Amino acid sequence: MAAAGHTIQMVRRTTTSLSLRLVLACYLTAMLAVAGPAPAAAPSAVQTPDPAATTVPLPPPAASVLVDADTGAVIAGTNERTPLLVASTTKIITALVVRDQLADDAVVPVSPLAAGMPARKLTLLAGERWRAIDLLHAMLLCSCNDAAVALAEAAGGSIDGFGKLLDAKAAELGMVDGPVLADPSGLDDESSIGGGNLVSARDLAIATRAFLGDPVLAGIVLMSEYRFLGGDGEPHRVVNHNRLLETYTGAIGVKTGYTERSGASLVAAARRDGRTMIAVVLRSPSTYVQAGELLDRGFATPRHQQEGLPPLTPAAAVGGGGDRSVRSGALANRPGDPSEPGGSTPTGPGSNGDGDGDGVHPATVIVGGLAVSAFAVGLRRHQVVRRRRRRAAAARAHRRRAPPRPVAAGRRPSSASAPRSVHWPHAGADQSTSGTGPTG
Repeated sequence: MAAAGHTIQMVRRTTTSLSLRLVLACYLTAMLAVAGPAPAAAPSAVQTPDPAATTVPLPPPAASVLVDADTGAVIAGTNERTPLLVASTTKIITALVVRDQLADDAVVPVSPLAAGMPARKLTLLAGERWRAIDLLHAMLLCSCNDAAVALAEAAGGSIDGFGKLLDAKAAELGMVDGPVLADPSGLDDESSIGGGNLVSARDLAIATRAFLGDPVLAGIVLMSEYRFLGGDGEPHRVVNHNRLLETYTGAIGVKTGYTERSGASLVAAARRDGRTMIAVVLRSPSTYVQAGELLDRGFATPRHQQEGLPPLTPAAAVGGGGDRSVRSGALANRPGDPSEPGGSTPTGPGSNGDGDGDGVHPATVIVGGLAVSAFAVGLRRHQVVRRRRRRAAAARAHRRRAPPRPVAAGRRPSSASAPRSVHWPHAGADQSTSGTGPTG
């Protein structure tokens, strides 16, 4: 029994120690994950700064352009006349053609080709019939490829027919950098039509200027989400994947894009103080950052300093200021308005490859560390008190179970050594009766 009790005590001590170590290890792991690598030691006063220690800037996008949408002036550009793969930003041009060819309430049949498009998609099924305006929202907000192909076939009679409409629209708008337009979705892999579209950043800006001139299209890309009853008889909700609406003050759109071949692209537009700027970045390492920097530069350039800047090819003019969150007559909701159903802000990642994470404030780490430390100390004290109580209880139980000590003949045990539960016999033949033994 004594050995078993000792073993139990050792197990409890080991478990307590492991619990404390586990708590401390979890806290230290969280601290390291948040804090990152330890900073280098600060240089002494006599040391000169290391030039290599300065922050490394982001590499530039493969192509970019900044345009004042109101005046048409090209404020800045890098490789903006070179046609490149542009992924889903193609859907800006697709939307312009669809608006020319289909009424909002037109019924669009779904073909097997449209139903077989890869994600992102609405999961349309062949034979279903959907409203054009609903598919247009799905194509522009969540970049649904099956919606784009269904709209293209309805607008052009076939995919080949739609390709001819794309070419005609590009010529009409003045896109003269040799655009190659065949796929209404902008895919460029084995599931694409024609192997992928090639469009310059400047031509995309021209198309975007015309896009923003259409109140319905401009209103769609400003929405945070859109709810509707689909051609399958089920309610649907599509969410805007463009996080620029959340991260840049005055942002009004327009379209994200990403494939493995094209990289991440963004066509961005913003309005401040009655001025509208368009920024296009293709194959960018950080689309929202670099597009935001271009927009900042545009708003910092006064109109009187635009004299002598090259003009963008004339296109549909952008209307005067005001809110462009125009209703299309469907079940649309104002972006971010909690008073209306479905007025939540966009959730989930965008359709391009940027991954933005929320940091943890240092104060949160400190408070969390103090809380964990206080918990560990309290737990340790509680365990120590319990251990002491268990030891005392075990000692008392042991004394109760122990046999009485042998007493020499004629000697009375002291009251301190005689358990209360033991009754001593009266003096017998082997004990003295002189008063030294028990008297009964």
